[in-house]
Amino acid sequence: MLVAQKKQSGLALVIALIMLVVMTLGAIAMVRSMDTTTLIAGNLAFRQSATYAGDVGVENAIAWLNGSSKETLTCGAIGNDLAVCPAGYKSNGGNTTDTPSAGQTWDAFWMENLDASAVKLPEDASKNTVSWFIHRLCAGAGALTASGSNCVETPSIASASGNSKRSGTTKFQASSQVYYRITVRVAGKKNTVSYVQAIVAL
Repeated sequence: MLVAQKKQSGLALVIALIMLVVMTLGAIAMVRSMDTTTLIAGNLAFRQSATYAGDVGVENAIAWLNGSSKETLTCGAIGNDLAVCPAGYKSNGGNTTDTPSAGQTWDAFWMENLDASAVKLPEDASKNTVSWFIHRLCAGAGALTASGSNCVETPSIASASGNSKRSGTTKFQASSQVYYRITVRVAGKKNTVSYVQAIVAL
């Protein structure tokens, strides 16, 4: 007995091809997503490395301040004149002209005003280039004791004693300290730029 065979319409093949295309597109999207995630993680790692390198700049700037005579660091006129200042330093950095103006980024301010005079350290093992600049937070460029300096200082302490509360405890004189703002710029891989600031009293 002969049985008539049904004609094959090929629908299963079409469905299989469609599913194959969908799975291929899904795999491509997943690979691209993983690549993007890896790229973001790498950029964050570069930025974090640049931020850590900023600590080196802060420590280097503090060491420079500790090795300098504070009374002789009185260079510069009111404004942005850095011609007679040591590299990386301004003695009257307490002015409004020594911070970015409204709408100006720190990087734009740095490149326009500080980059040429900043101290640049050798490139480190992570390919970060560290630069630092110190602003003495004084309105005037004179000596610390000059009337026109108007420095931001810690409160003066007339006298201080140790932990002992007994009668006749030796009193110690303590003078106020001047504040310095240290700004560190770190340029790393893939155009990564980070800024670190520290305020120190010396």
